[in-house]
Amino acid sequence: MCRDLKMANFNNILIIKEDAIFLADSHIKNGKGDLIDIFKKMLKKNEFPSQIFLLGDISNILVGNLTSSVESNNIMLSLLDSLSNKIEIIYFEGNHDFNLANVLPKVLKISRKNQPLIAQFKDKKVLLAHGDIFLNKKYEMYIKILTSSKSARILNFFDCLTKGRLYNFISKKVENKQIKYPQNANHIIKKRLESYKLYINSLNLEISMIIEGHFHIGKIVESESFIYVALGSFYHDNSVFSILDNKFKKIF
Repeated sequence: MCRDLKMANFNNILIIKEDAIFLADSHIKNGKGDLIDIFKKMLKKNEFPSQIFLLGDISNILVGNLTSSVESNNIMLSLLDSLSNKIEIIYFEGNHDFNLANVLPKVLKISRKNQPLIAQFKDKKVLLAHGDIFLNKKYEMYIKILTSSKSARILNFFDCLTKGRLYNFISKKVENKQIKYPQNANHIIKKRLESYKLYINSLNLEISMIIEGHFHIGKIVESESFIYVALGSFYHDNSVFSILDNKFKKIF
């Protein structure tokens, strides 16, 4: 069962632990990548934080209700399943990994419709999201169609009909797309701060920190209202964010 938290549901608010780490955009391909190696080291050494937040695009392409996609991510999913027996893992769906309700039963999954999610760290409220929100109507229409259960059923039907060749074709297209650093990071940050201020004001909330990925920026910005953490792409820099120390760091 996919455990889902409702946005702004203070009765079920998620508590962030002091040693929690946050990472996003590792874009694991074919079970290979630095994050895979780190998961293996954690399990081998039996050393890990008590809580890991995976803020989307952990896989380069994972559609949870598409058989071929789940099979191609078997190594990553198996490691996460083993880790979830020992620590708390919170997985935010991104634009490369979604419809995860039927995978990783012991992992808390946050669907896109419930992002940003309000969490609690000590006496502070924190907003968490993959980051592909508050963009534009065209993108919203695209992502809703892409992640809809109807689209997944159609894709699954034709993928089975082609004996997995359709998914292989799609995944190769995604894999060949270059994962880039943003060229206009300061402009993106400015727009994100504006969007979040409007969102927070609309809910009449007091938020101390916002943590999101998607943009591959890797910066921490203090505005007059809150701290904005734009996670870097783990694919590029292997960095995680430590909420206790309020900084980026490397693990292993």
